Amino acid sequence: MYCQINKVKCLEGTKLKLFFEDGSIKVYDMHDLYDELPSFKQLDDRKLFCKAHLEMAGYGVAWNDEIDISCEHLYDHGIEAET
Repeated sequence: MYCQINKVKCLEGTKLKLFFEDGSIKVYDMHDLYDELPSFKQLDDRKLFCKAHLEMAGYGVAWNDEIDISCEHLYDHGIEAET
């Protein structure tokens, strides 16, 4: 399901808090991708991790030219956050 992200916030460790246009709020741990996509291991650098920003009108989150992730993946695999 495609659901645009309105806001992304860095949490402790490698977790993101994502605010979606449908009103849902989810938490996603980027560490889960480290084994699948080695480029994501760069996110252990806290300065880089905290540079997370919306890309493509909210259809993804990016850190640099090498690291990005789609809103669909974040929505489908994120854990509902307590409000």
